[in-house]
Amino acid sequence: MNSDAFAILNAVVAILQADPTLCDGGVHRNRVRPMSQSVRASVSVYGQGEVNQAPVGQGALRVQDTSIRCDCYAKPIGDRPEDEVCDELSKRVHDLLMANPSLNGLAGLIHFDQRKPAEMEMDNEGTCCLSLSFVIRHAAPAANL
Repeated sequence: MNSDAFAILNAVVAILQADPTLCDGGVHRNRVRPMSQSVRASVSVYGQGEVNQAPVGQGALRVQDTSIRCDCYAKPIGDRPEDEVCDELSKRVHDLLMANPSLNGLAGLIHFDQRKPAEMEMDNEGTCCLSLSFVIRHAAPAANL
């Protein structure tokens, strides 16, 4: 990932972290550790790479599409099963990002790409994971790799 893609990744994390009611386990960038037993829900955000569009002219800005994946993890809460809790969490993540398509001025467009189940019962604690993919279009310097 280049510096522009990292800026997009950080902006996505910041937007989700700005909602303190989103999940009790927090929003993390590139997290690989499982949730602790006391946490009921969390979100991990990952950069999935970028596609560079051709610049308009020498030294000009170019358009870059950066792919982001948000993994939403949830455990059962009360009598609500983990898949329902995870579904609600993933919808909130989607809504928060789609409500701010410029990512606070960094992007020109955010496109929701797909939503798919990642894993169920991955830790023997009834944890569900749904993965959301977004493509974010933004400007980047022509020389940035």
